[in-house]
Amino acid sequence: LTNPAEKVGGGPLLGIDGVVIIGHGRARSTEVEKAIGTAKQVVEMEFVENLKSKLIQVQKRVEINT
Repeated sequence: LTNPAEKVGGGPLLGIDGVVIIGHGRARSTEVEKAIGTAKQVVEMEFVENLKSKLIQVQKRVEINT
């Protein structure tokens, strides 16, 4: 088994309007660097905007079906 934090530097914090990658308090500098890279990639792929769009689509489907 591998530690995902070692690969990407941390995990996303969802439920906020922005990009946050949470790392471990004892993260090494290489893990912090990877977390910053992960955050950059998430911004570049417009993850938050795309997630909002998809959630709006799901909400509309649920409202129609109820």
